[in-house]
Amino acid sequence: MRRLFKWLGIALVALLFLAAASLGVAYYYKADILEAINQELGKSINGEVSLGGLTFSLWDELPGLSITLHDIYLRGPHYTQYNKGFFGAKKVYVSVRLAPLFRKKIVVRSIHVTQGSIFIFRTKTGYTNLDVFKSDNGADTIKNENPVLVSFRKLRLEDVQFSFYDSLRNKWIGLHFIDVRCQITETDSARSYSLAGPVKFEGLMLNPVNGSYLTEKRARLEWNLEFRPAANELVVLPSTMEFSKSKVALSGAIDFAPPGKFHLNIGSEKLDYEEGISLLIQALQNRLKKIEIENPISVTTRVDGQLASAAPPRVDVSFQFSKCGCLVSIQQEPRPCVCRPGRASHGGWLILKPRRQYPAK
Repeated sequence: MRRLFKWLGIALVALLFLAAASLGVAYYYKADILEAINQELGKSINGEVSLGGLTFSLWDELPGLSITLHDIYLRGPHYTQYNKGFFGAKKVYVSVRLAPLFRKKIVVRSIHVTQGSIFIFRTKTGYTNLDVFKSDNGADTIKNENPVLVSFRKLRLEDVQFSFYDSLRNKWIGLHFIDVRCQITETDSARSYSLAGPVKFEGLMLNPVNGSYLTEKRARLEWNLEFRPAANELVVLPSTMEFSKSKVALSGAIDFAPPGKFHLNIGSEKLDYEEGISLLIQALQNRLKKIEIENPISVTTRVDGQLASAAPPRVDVSFQFSKCGCLVSIQQEPRPCVCRPGRASHGGWLILKPRRQYPAK
């Protein structure tokens, strides 16, 4: 027992020595690390970058080092005109490997953003603040050794607000990442992203006249995405969104090559009817609330459209009732109806109504 405590004591002393040495190296090279970060940001950012402070920590990222960036923001070259920054965060934790620090190099392992915001917009003239990123000018990265190697495999978004406003196409997306973790894997032909965690949808507006989908809805994401650079395509592998009473399956693909097409498969084997219609725009909710369905239904939807088109996408819907009883309200008087399988195809949303059956006299 005495020998065990002796070895534990030696291990603890060694660990403390390593921690002290690592922090010592980090603070000794603090100016070099800050210069390397600013240099790397300057290579890729076209605009203004502000960094409020820089601190170090070991305990959260052993055996690595955590660099905390305080009060950081990125602003595009036309910020003074539009007064909208691209990115801001209270804290960004960057986990780096210890050994390269002794060679004045930073190798990033993971990134954790907390209390942040990402704001993307496009004006009616077509300008977008994505010009905050510089285009690849073909610089020789072999001869010019990079002091920062950003090849992280983990990304965490905690309390991060994402917004996209497209004034040209009258579209808007608002999404709050409550605590979402992303695992990134890369092959020769593709890069895969696995996202998991709770989110809150602020809304998804495709037409300002019709209103917004998913307004103020919370869900847990299990998304599996794969980007294929050679085809310029984002593939949505089998994924799910779990709401309070229903789980919705999602798959499809987005082709970014002109003219930019997409198709999505959305469905649920056991969709709670009341919760399902609450995900729709208000006009559809008001019409579908006239049909009262007690049991879950099975719904399959395929959406096809073009990214840059103002026309509504084509929507094919099929549904099936299972042991279902429902009521249709006509002039405030509820009447029974027959639940039957149905299908519809339309260049936009089509209201599907069960066949009405009147009670025998």
